[in-house]
Amino acid sequence: MSGRVLAVTNQKGGVGKTTTVANLGAALADAGARVLLVDLDPQCSLTLSFGLRPSEVARSSCELLAEPEAEPHGAVVAVDGEGGALDLVPASRRLGDLEPRLAQATAKELYLREALAPVVGEYEIVLVDTPPNLGVLTINALTAAHGVLVPLQPEFLPLQGLGDLDATIAVLRRYRVNPELAIVGVIATMATRRLVLEREVLEAAAALEVPLLRTRIPRSVRFAEAPAHGRPLVRWLPEHPGAAAYRRLAEEVQDVRLAA
Repeated sequence: MSGRVLAVTNQKGGVGKTTTVANLGAALADAGARVLLVDLDPQCSLTLSFGLRPSEVARSSCELLAEPEAEPHGAVVAVDGEGGALDLVPASRRLGDLEPRLAQATAKELYLREALAPVVGEYEIVLVDTPPNLGVLTINALTAAHGVLVPLQPEFLPLQGLGDLDATIAVLRRYRVNPELAIVGVIATMATRRLVLEREVLEAAAALEVPLLRTRIPRSVRFAEAPAHGRPLVRWLPEHPGAAAYRRLAEEVQDVRLAA
């Protein structure tokens, strides 16, 4: 099935959201999939992770939202698509200025869905990186998505973010904004050897009746170092245990995508 859009989100920051989009996207492309990444965060972390400077981006996700009727292909940049095709719609700092104006717009939650419509069918999977909040940019991602992936650092505060996100998705379904939307996978990120705490948090997540993916992404400083090299860890240090974990996660996500 082509054109699956997955929003990657958790309103708690620092849980490995951008790291997951970059490395999962690269791993899916290496497995032969055509993948589009969309940076919808004014911090531009995904854009920086691929060695692009937000200040030098001519067209970005900001322009897609500001001009949803415009031709979107000009905002797509090819980024190191070994084995498949890995493209990126970068972000710019202008997103931060656009967000309050977008919040006042009519049908503001539909802008990203309409802007991406001409290009979605060219990819097997689209991953949207969102800000660490449930504001209008994240709502746009959720409205455009067929499913949601939630990176979850197995600690108490990120678990609260998961509960709030689940409630927001329920509202979007109830009011028919995106009636089929659901969390398709919770990803344990930044996992350590604190086994009791991790088990308790993941058991609490399971109580929300959301699917927990098997792969656990280990905590490693190498993930934070990779953006300085302009490549995700999967490409920079492909033999690293964290890179291997994201390749396993890519296999799981492909199964989720096909089963959805």
